[in-house]
Amino acid sequence: MGEIKPFDYKIGDLDRVIDEKGSTFMALRKIAWGVGQNEEVDDSKFKLDLRKYYTTPDGEKMNKGVSFLTDEGPDELIKVLLEEGYGNTGECLAILKDREDWVEAVTFAYDLEPSEDNDEFYDPRKLLELSV
Repeated sequence: MGEIKPFDYKIGDLDRVIDEKGSTFMALRKIAWGVGQNEEVDDSKFKLDLRKYYTTPDGEKMNKGVSFLTDEGPDELIKVLLEEGYGNTGECLAILKDREDWVEAVTFAYDLEPSEDNDEFYDPRKLLELSV
């Protein structure tokens, strides 16, 4: 067998450690494969990547993980994790409420008629009454 050749990759603008124990951690990153750290890369080349890493005296070592194939893959993962009971409900709602499409999504989820006054927000207490 021949020598294993190292592969080139560049970490993009997303680099979040999501779990760690000892010298091992899992990170969610945007990675462009087949390019060096100092090369210019088109944004479309970056893929969302979830992977295990080891910290060693020689630096960070990449281990097993996945790069999502499509932009829809991460959305499907979030949906499945939520359906399986993962994610703190309060933290998830706190993040979602700051999105641009929050009012539209809540309106659709509860089949509410949109208000004639576009500046009016739905009272979350009313939504809780609907779910009981």
